[in-house]
Amino acid sequence: MGRDICTRTGPPARRVSTITRGRTSMKHCSALWLAAGLCAAPAFGQSSVVIYGTVDAGVQVVDDIGGRSRWSLGSGAMQPERFGLRGVEDMGNGLKADFRLETGILTKSGRQVVADRLFNREASLGLSGAFGSFRMGRMPDLMYEFIPKYLSPPALTAIVAKHPGNWDNYASQYQFGNSAMYTTPDFGGFKLAAQYGFGEVPGDSRRNRNMSVGATYTAGPWRTALVASEHRNRPVDIAGRMGLTQAFGVTLTPGVAVTTDTVRNVAVGTSWRGASTIVGVAYSRTRMSALGGDATQHNVDIGGAWTYAPSQTVQATFTHSRFEGARWNQLKLVGIYGFSKRTSAYLLGQYQRAAGDAKFAAMQDIGVASGRSQTMLTAGIIHSF
Repeated sequence: MGRDICTRTGPPARRVSTITRGRTSMKHCSALWLAAGLCAAPAFGQSSVVIYGTVDAGVQVVDDIGGRSRWSLGSGAMQPERFGLRGVEDMGNGLKADFRLETGILTKSGRQVVADRLFNREASLGLSGAFGSFRMGRMPDLMYEFIPKYLSPPALTAIVAKHPGNWDNYASQYQFGNSAMYTTPDFGGFKLAAQYGFGEVPGDSRRNRNMSVGATYTAGPWRTALVASEHRNRPVDIAGRMGLTQAFGVTLTPGVAVTTDTVRNVAVGTSWRGASTIVGVAYSRTRMSALGGDATQHNVDIGGAWTYAPSQTVQATFTHSRFEGARWNQLKLVGIYGFSKRTSAYLLGQYQRAAGDAKFAAMQDIGVASGRSQTMLTAGIIHSF
């Protein structure tokens, strides 16, 4: 969804007399040559630029963050808030060039999600045609593109939820910079993609490197995806985001990130879409290596959505997460009322319970509780343009 802000149509050019004299004539000719040069570029292909985005805000209450309840104005409870531009030029014979510039925003403060990056979510340039597509720039990880985004569009949260820590990157908070990606054409429902992010460290091509490969298969109402990724030297704050004080065989401090050697992810998922229903299941495994030790997290999501009236939808997602001996079970319920195709009101409730070695509940993007349970409720409005 977006709005075309650039068009190439207009009234016919006015004929200009060739009989002019003096300096005025020279000035007019110069202006005409400049205008002709500017207008010549679009003649090579049909192009357009679209502005798009999502605004999601609501009143939110959490019963326990560090032992205290909190009322606040929430941003992005249903979907990430974003503002972007995308443009495409049709160059003929099936060949197209396009760009995407997208930043994450916070309605409640008016700030960008990442203050020092103008387009933190994506800044990329691509070519597509019969050969497939090739892109370069800063882009989302295939873990996000092929699991939450591919399995359950446009409701990214219908099947999977944000997991403690977000180490599998389902929430798309860790983009691939300095990267190139190739996606094959569709072969009988199959598509393959490979993504490589250059570390750009002189003398050490592996440091800060990111890689991701994935495959999708579409057959009627079924969608299936498989993804594997590797992040090198990615910082992780396990204590601050999960409430765990031990990992990799050492004691951790909240707010102090550990630089990993590698973070390796594997995910697989499938979904089925009917006329008014979508259901699916997904599994992800994260293996981290740091400080001479290793740690593994497993996540299983089962979820779906049911549109029981033209403007009314309910979603439910259950998630089980396990990080070594720590465990979390989470249930999310959402009721959505659509005022139009672009604007909806929603009521979202989420409950998490910690078990095993996990002494604290820790909802992603909410904070660590003082005990083993945590409840969040948000009533909001979401608008897409």
